[in-house]
Amino acid sequence: MKKFQSPYSLLIMLFIFLGCQQTPAIPELSQPSPPPPPVSVIHTRQFASQFLVESQRWAVFLPQKENLTDLPLVILFDGQNHERLGLLQTLNQLWFEQNVKPFALVALWAGSARLENYGIPGRPDYQGRGARGEAFGKFLLQELLPELEKNYPITKNPRQRFLVGFSFTGLGALAQVLTNPTQWGGAIIMSGSFWWRSGTDAQNTRIILDVIQKLPQFPRVHRFWMMAGTAEETSDRDGDGIIDVVDDTLDVVQALKQKGYPDALLSMSIIEGGRHHESTWLQHLPSALKWLFVDQQ
Repeated sequence: MKKFQSPYSLLIMLFIFLGCQQTPAIPELSQPSPPPPPVSVIHTRQFASQFLVESQRWAVFLPQKENLTDLPLVILFDGQNHERLGLLQTLNQLWFEQNVKPFALVALWAGSARLENYGIPGRPDYQGRGARGEAFGKFLLQELLPELEKNYPITKNPRQRFLVGFSFTGLGALAQVLTNPTQWGGAIIMSGSFWWRSGTDAQNTRIILDVIQKLPQFPRVHRFWMMAGTAEETSDRDGDGIIDVVDDTLDVVQALKQKGYPDALLSMSIIEGGRHHESTWLQHLPSALKWLFVDQQ
């Protein structure tokens, strides 16, 4: 007589068989790298200047690292645009991914008096604009720097202080360094308004070229990083096939070389398709800041 097997016993045997098989190892999932520590953003300050009509505002950015001392200082003009410039992401990238030497960055608001404060000290344009450039320089040296040095671990070495500007404030950044050469280490100038002129002849009355040509003797130790984009404008006043912003920047670099600045201290980039806009500037700000400290690691 044939013995009947319960379906339950068949299931039990199947589970025993499967249990004896070697279960393949489940590969461990690689853990993502932890995000870099956030940049420490110091609360925005507002300061009533004795030299300027408007109160001045700024924010200080520092890396979250211990025992910070004698930090180089970068003052970024047009600091009210720091979010559009992607400043937090840029600093995180430099400090925590590329291991660039720590520095303090101060984003300084331009305010409604931008065209007055960021002119060339002592050299307003033919319409009288930029008349407070000299007063703005006094604010930087006599009010802002002492306030920063008192409250933050910032160096007092002038060669470790740099200015950054865009368009008109780029002109102001270069002008402040050249007119106070013992107080600054250099500047980053993006799309500088080097067309700023003393007369109606736009080609031959550019004030910054006259300032450079009349530079007194002092050590040529400043670092200057400049850029201009080929899509910033269409104006070509001298008809040479090169738009004015590129032409003007090339002329400034050449003038600095003629006054003794070596190639190693000058960086000039012509950005194909670059526009007169934060979208272009934020792409190149990381490499510009890195270049400032390339020999100081």
